[in-house]
Amino acid sequence: MIDGISRDGELMGALISNYSVMIPEYIENSAWLEHGPFALWLIDALRPKRFVELGTHGGFSYFAFCQAVKLSSSGTACYAVDTWEGDEHSGEYDDSVYQSVAQYNTKYSAFSTLMKMRFDDASRYFEDGSVDLLHIDGRHFYEDVKEDFFQWLPKLSADAIVLFHDINVRERDFGVWKFFGELSVEYPTFSFLHGHGLGVLALDRSKIPPCLATLFASSGESLILVRDIYSKLGARISAEFQNKRQLKALSSEVWGLKEMVGGLQRSADSQVIRISELELLLTEKESELVRAQEADARARAELRQQQEMQQELRQELRQLQATLSWKITRPLRRIRSLLRSRVSV
Repeated sequence: MIDGISRDGELMGALISNYSVMIPEYIENSAWLEHGPFALWLIDALRPKRFVELGTHGGFSYFAFCQAVKLSSSGTACYAVDTWEGDEHSGEYDDSVYQSVAQYNTKYSAFSTLMKMRFDDASRYFEDGSVDLLHIDGRHFYEDVKEDFFQWLPKLSADAIVLFHDINVRERDFGVWKFFGELSVEYPTFSFLHGHGLGVLALDRSKIPPCLATLFASSGESLILVRDIYSKLGARISAEFQNKRQLKALSSEVWGLKEMVGGLQRSADSQVIRISELELLLTEKESELVRAQEADARARAELRQQQEMQQELRQELRQLQATLSWKITRPLRRIRSLLRSRVSV
């Protein structure tokens, strides 16, 4: 059951399946998010032999189709065409976007091919009447989307289905809404208004695939119901993306905090080690200081001993000089001194 959606048995059976309520495995920021349920349902219901997407960017829409191809075993050959350089509406971006898409595409490499080129160049690689499902989501100016449609029109099979994204955007010179309106006069069409709008077009009213007959025939209350169902299903995908983005942001914050705590811990550990090193160095220097002080004390003690000894010798000499015998022998010491001086002359 899907909360908030009224049920119409016949309509629900025709346009809703288990694929409609799946959550796409690959979710990234995209204006196409809310059409994921319809993409999953459409592949399983239509089972096209060949599917081409013009304008893949980050890959959400394309990989939703690929997921359904793999799960349903529809045997669809899928092709994503894009220069992966960006434009006025999507903005320019570097090669990392393509590399990310190419990496994820390895999951579907058995049936999926990325064609990194212009739309008109890619059309040369497809035979006329060979494409059963075409998704046009390139440049959104009126002349561009018109050129894309007519460039690929010969490549479409007689019962082909064409999807146009952004048919409900009327700003920034978007012209898809205008061109799709013109096509609606000539071709059978259905319009989803949520998620920037998605137009569904059949080439021939007499050859509409049975699985889509109810969709193109819906009007009045049934039209409102179909739109309401897929709008609510699409809102679940947007909510899932927001939850994942919030979880990613929180995970990033937690990781950042863990790194900060780790950095502080490493800094604290480093400071503890440094303190230990300084304490060891201080102990060594204190020991050296004690040894130096002890050596200085010994040197001072020896100096005092020498000074005391010199003092004692001077005192003894003065005492000797004061004795009587020293005075009596003074003339004799004088004569000896004179005789030594004469002999030397």
